[in-house]
Amino acid sequence: MKRRKFISLYIILFFFIFKGYGKDCPGYGIQEGYVALSQLVDASKPSKAFALSDSLLQIIKKNKLEDCTHSLWIRYERGEALELMADRSEDALQLYYDLSVEVKQKKEWELLAEIYISIARVHETIGRGKDCKRYLNLAIGIIEAFNLNSVYSRYAVRNSSYHRIYENRDSAQFFALQAIQYGKDYDVQRSYLDGYLLMGILTEDPRESIKYFEEATLICEERNDYYGAISMKLNIVQNLMAIGDYEEAMWQVRRMGRYFDLMPQDVKRHYSKLSRYYEMKSEIYEKLGFMDSAYYSMRESRQWIQQATFEINQEKINQKETEYAVELEKAKLKLEKEQTKSFKRIIAVLGVLSLILIGLFINNESKRRRITKQNELIASQNEKLNKSLAYQNILMSEIHHRVKNNLQVIISLLALKGMKSSDENLKSHLDDISNKIHGIALIHEKLYSGKEFDKINTKEYFRELFNYYSGIQDEDRPFTFSLNIDEISLNLETIMPIGIICSELISNSLKYAFSKGRDLHLELSVTVEGGYYFSFKDNGPGYPAEKVSNPNGIGEILINSMVRQLNAKSKKYNKQGAVFEMEFVRKNVSKVH
Repeated sequence: MKRRKFISLYIILFFFIFKGYGKDCPGYGIQEGYVALSQLVDASKPSKAFALSDSLLQIIKKNKLEDCTHSLWIRYERGEALELMADRSEDALQLYYDLSVEVKQKKEWELLAEIYISIARVHETIGRGKDCKRYLNLAIGIIEAFNLNSVYSRYAVRNSSYHRIYENRDSAQFFALQAIQYGKDYDVQRSYLDGYLLMGILTEDPRESIKYFEEATLICEERNDYYGAISMKLNIVQNLMAIGDYEEAMWQVRRMGRYFDLMPQDVKRHYSKLSRYYEMKSEIYEKLGFMDSAYYSMRESRQWIQQATFEINQEKINQKETEYAVELEKAKLKLEKEQTKSFKRIIAVLGVLSLILIGLFINNESKRRRITKQNELIASQNEKLNKSLAYQNILMSEIHHRVKNNLQVIISLLALKGMKSSDENLKSHLDDISNKIHGIALIHEKLYSGKEFDKINTKEYFRELFNYYSGIQDEDRPFTFSLNIDEISLNLETIMPIGIICSELISNSLKYAFSKGRDLHLELSVTVEGGYYFSFKDNGPGYPAEKVSNPNGIGEILINSMVRQLNAKSKKYNKQGAVFEMEFVRKNVSKVH
């Protein structure tokens, strides 16, 4: 409701204050609105920026000002707001594509160069390196043709970022320095701030890197961008820790703390930075030998991680509410326009029949009031239901998130215990237990990160499980794997024992299936053909004879227990390696409502 009031306020404000002015863009408050819109985008407040852009575009359309230059720039800023929203990169890209055609026809070259740079940024973000480079080349062509030196500073930032990811470090540093130089020469503060940040990232010498981050920090302070200043300080502290200067690192962390008092707390990033701040303090305290302080700081870090996660979920909900409110305002304006046209036609046709018109009007008014009351009742009920559903979804997400976090804490405790122990057998057992727990934690992570809490995408789950084992495997003992998994969604009660079985099979293969002169390869198949079939195979020496005939090991007992829990049928045998097959059924449970 607050979002709807916010949007309505903007529409009323801009329409009534400037209604009496001339027909040019500034006369309707468009120029002032554009300035406010740019500030919201620069402050990384996409929801408010998107709502304001919609209000401004409605005013422009209502007064037929689509050809105004500010109209084009407002649509461009709307694209930047979409970029900042979660999962809206493709929408921003489509907006830029459509706008670039219109801008090119109108020969607005500066805006066209900016659009091409933004398109390149989106392609870089979603991992399309060739497309990113192509649009950077289009941008520099326009910049050089029309001497757009201030735009060149932003091009240099984006080109430096591209080279950092896709090509070479030297070119990335060259363009970062260009961004600094041109940004200062043409007063584009954001460009030389980004240039200092890129140089800090690209410079290999930690002490030189610190100097660049210090410059970036000063600029952030000038802009009152305390979130950015905190980010720069975190980079400085990481470099100080890399060279072992823990006393200076602690001093920088304490200086960082004052920014939190200045940074607005209505931004979700506030909590994520607080979490990182305490995590960094914990690491430094541990290096300095203050273990009690290290433990306290780590506990604070975990607390703020939970708060940040909740705020992120809330921000997504608010974003959806804003989008719904914008669409609702559009529908209302369209309805009002249609009603006005219909009313004029009725007056023109039935002017002579005034008495009949009055009777029809009274009758229609009575019906309209009844319909309005019914609509208000329905809207009120829908709002209550939506709030209840959203609250239940948040609770379910929070539960699975906390379970996953608690399991991660257990994994960390096991890892710490293993690090402190000199018993290699104990370390191996603890690592094995940690890997099994990770498989369970991964299930809860998939549940809270997904849109549905009663089923898990099996293909995604097993891919991430295998990638996890690949990531922790020693470099001198690598392995490859292939997955043949149908598009299956299983509930928690079914996927949990299957995940434990798969983790145990992978672990066994990594322990016993390596053969000299031959790379280890694992194969997993989960298919549906009248029933559910699970098959795991490696190319190792196979099961020893006693393991096939007398499965009394702890791993075999665990696997058999999970098979019984699934009411499944399983068998294992040797065929060019060890093979485990299982036929199971989906367990029936009550759905969460």
